[in-house]
Amino acid sequence: ATNQALTGYEITNSESYFGVCLNQIGYIGIILMCILWFTLLIRNVGRYLKYRENDCLFMVVLMIGLSMDMLLSESSVALIGTGIYFIFMGIYERKFKENKASV
Repeated sequence: ATNQALTGYEITNSESYFGVCLNQIGYIGIILMCILWFTLLIRNVGRYLKYRENDCLFMVVLMIGLSMDMLLSESSVALIGTGIYFIFMGIYERKFKENKASV
């Protein structure tokens, strides 16, 4: 606000989850995280196309939604706010592996 009063320019600052992670874990860490995220997304899309199960579709929609959330806001991705979604993803992954192993 002081800058605007002195210069007439308004400065806004917003960060995404990826921007904050880049600051914390660096380029190599963010690249590895993105590779993991896209690998999981592609795997879940493949599972949905192969099995046509609603659980697979739920995972795809959930990951796309979280990706959009991560791009737009840093503070919305937190243990309290989105932790339950990551728990769902872990439960689904375990359930899927157990079901396919027993077949």
